[in-house]
Amino acid sequence: MLAPRRTSSRPKAEHTLSIRLIRPLLRVLPVDVENVAPLAGVDLRAPIDPDTRLPHASVMDLVERGVTLSGDPLLGLRASERLEREDFDVLEYAANACGTLRSAMECVRRYVGLVNDAVVVSLEETGDKAIWKLCAVEGVAPSVLSNDFQLAWSAAIWKRLIGGDPMFLEAHLAHHETPYAAEYGRIFRCDVHFDAPDNALVFPRARLDTALEIESPGSQAAFAMHAERALRRLELDKGTSERVRAVLFSQLRTGNTDMQSVARSLATTGAALRRNLEQEGSSLSELLDEVRRDLTPDYLADPTLAVAEVVFLLGFSNVPAFSKAFRRWHPGRVPADFRRQQQEA
Repeated sequence: MLAPRRTSSRPKAEHTLSIRLIRPLLRVLPVDVENVAPLAGVDLRAPIDPDTRLPHASVMDLVERGVTLSGDPLLGLRASERLEREDFDVLEYAANACGTLRSAMECVRRYVGLVNDAVVVSLEETGDKAIWKLCAVEGVAPSVLSNDFQLAWSAAIWKRLIGGDPMFLEAHLAHHETPYAAEYGRIFRCDVHFDAPDNALVFPRARLDTALEIESPGSQAAFAMHAERALRRLELDKGTSERVRAVLFSQLRTGNTDMQSVARSLATTGAALRRNLEQEGSSLSELLDEVRRDLTPDYLADPTLAVAEVVFLLGFSNVPAFSKAFRRWHPGRVPADFRRQQQEA
């Protein structure tokens, strides 16, 4: 199998994990959090601050120490069994909103950096098989525990999104075989191969068209509330612009905001949609900008959303792109100050 291209845009020490990803590991670590509270200056006992990022290297040191203290080399697998809906929060909510497994996987591929920017993922379609692949970025040394956890949480999320059906043909792990092969079989419920080039899950390609079956995570009711409130402000019978705004509200989180995607949602063509908007003195780019601007105050006022998650929900490619747009909407202000004022109001 060909490995996805690895990047090295930042030094190893700068790669970080969202504190959300640490929670399932803490549930199985045999380490008193009193002893790890100073990790990167963060009190892990405190209520979660979704903006908190922890150095990848420090977290790996912590969990490897847990393996040593417990004598349990399978902590990565065990942590995947302790996942809760709020652990991936916005990312899982958005994936669930995508409709099919293929779209959900593409969504997670684009935005996995929300929880871990030390890994790159890809989805390959070859013949009658599909391959979900995870690789450490250049400069980050993978470990048995990180390999286990990354692949196992991927399997857990995909099975949860399609209603629990075990769908994998093979699981590939980029580390040596352990004496606990039966445990890997129990977790992945398929053939497991060690010493593989990459961590990967192999499943029938036809499963990519599987419709997602579960309800949206309750922890993201706030997102639904914001979107519903915005939609209620629209009068959908007054023209193309209003209908386009409604589509943009619903599709921001999936990234399907280009002319062709919006046109398909409205059962028209891109050319016809562009012409109708021009007749109303509007354009898709203007409407997209307006929708993002209108949603921003509600998102920033929500303390459960990290700024990176706000950026994701608004469909921006990265934080700098959002910050640039924000300064244009609110000259002389920055998102952090605006957020603090909104939350204190």
